[in-house]
Amino acid sequence: QVVRETSRLREQATRDGVTGLLNRVETERSIKQRLAEGDDVGGALLYIDIDNFKQINDTRGHCFGDDVLHKMGQAIRANIRETDIAGRIGGDEFIVYLDHVRSDEGIIGNVDRLISVVRQGFQVRAERAPVSVSIGIARFPQDGVRYETLIEKADQAMYSAKFAGKGRYAFYMAEQPSLQAT
Repeated sequence: QVVRETSRLREQATRDGVTGLLNRVETERSIKQRLAEGDDVGGALLYIDIDNFKQINDTRGHCFGDDVLHKMGQAIRANIRETDIAGRIGGDEFIVYLDHVRSDEGIIGNVDRLISVVRQGFQVRAERAPVSVSIGIARFPQDGVRYETLIEKADQAMYSAKFAGKGRYAFYMAEQPSLQAT
């Protein structure tokens, strides 16, 4: 009884209540642990942002928005491997660490699949909620070997993806294009 309750409380403390994915603290801890294991096999950190999520909350309400977040969590979980790490790090932002990916093509396959699934929209309360995501990608170890470095670079790449038209992905590049309008 005590063991079961302790296990339930630990699960509750590490999971995001809306999406069921790992929460911010546990996502960071899990990815740092994976990076510290030190295999030389590649990985990729994906920074995922739901496009125009504020508009969903403002026009449909926060309960509807929470349902979209829940569906997003399900879509992410269903489209990654058991060995990958996925979490919600705040608001409408998610992180996925793809473990043991050896090529950009492997990363792109995962990202394209996720974008495609999300683009179909989510069935929320008897209606279809149109959704798109922008995804920034930082590669391990090429773009960094520390969590803080990878998340910063993936975040920069995500803004490049949004700048390119939303519903897209972008790899981190040392020379990011200027985000200023001309």
